[in-house]
Amino acid sequence: MRRPLLLLGLVLVVAAEAQAPPPWALAAEDLATQRLFRLHYDGPEGEGSFRLTLRLLAADRYRATAVDAVGRLVWSLSVEGEEGLWLDHRQERFCRFRGRLAPEVLALSPFGLPSLPALLLGRMPVAPAGTIEPPEEGKEDRLDYLDTEGRRWTALLSPEGGVASWTLWQEGEPVVWWSRQGEEALLSERRRAAQLRWREVLREAIAPELAPLTPPATFREGCETASDPAQVP
Repeated sequence: MRRPLLLLGLVLVVAAEAQAPPPWALAAEDLATQRLFRLHYDGPEGEGSFRLTLRLLAADRYRATAVDAVGRLVWSLSVEGEEGLWLDHRQERFCRFRGRLAPEVLALSPFGLPSLPALLLGRMPVAPAGTIEPPEEGKEDRLDYLDTEGRRWTALLSPEGGVASWTLWQEGEPVVWWSRQGEEALLSERRRAAQLRWREVLREAIAPELAPLTPPATFREGCETASDPAQVP
């Protein structure tokens, strides 16, 4: 009786491995979760720490809220596909945007806002354009591909199957890179001489729906600080 059970276990393991998502995709168990991250930013504007709560319903449907070191609400963000709403609680204003347009506060990296969950969760933030060529023998832990905008991405995969590090290249030079350092992640952007470090400190399941994010009546509409991440770097 033990042999059929052993075979069944092997089948289940193989099936689970076959269903593992590629490095640029979120896993099913990542969805309908709420996560708390502690982040530290160091760049030309100065440095500081804050906490970010990510409520993730789908790869491109989520809510993010940032508070400062003493618990004051700084900004809120709601993304549904290519549409988003950003609330600046310090200056009491809001910005509605579409496509790649994003508030400057999120312009550290040259990715569209739907990529933010994958970035925070340690995945490749941008998928390849088309099929990836098989790696050379002895380099099965490496990725090298172009995205739909013709940008080159390279990555090193961890032995467990996750992403250990990745680099975005431009004109043969690295411009943005990310790496996992123990429980901490590090994102660096050369052009702005900026770094962002973060670690996940809490994860829990949530209902697969969220109440719509709406600007308070006292907030004014204004996207003065909005910038286009397509121009970065």
